[in-house]
Amino acid sequence: MVKASKNKPIKDSKSSIKSPRTTFI
Repeated sequence: MVKASKNKPIKDSKSSIKSPRTTFI
């Protein structure tokens, strides 16, 4: 899921609330 968040930063923004660590990676 770490790679997906990097490809889709827009979606990561929403997930960052649940997993702030993914946004950092």
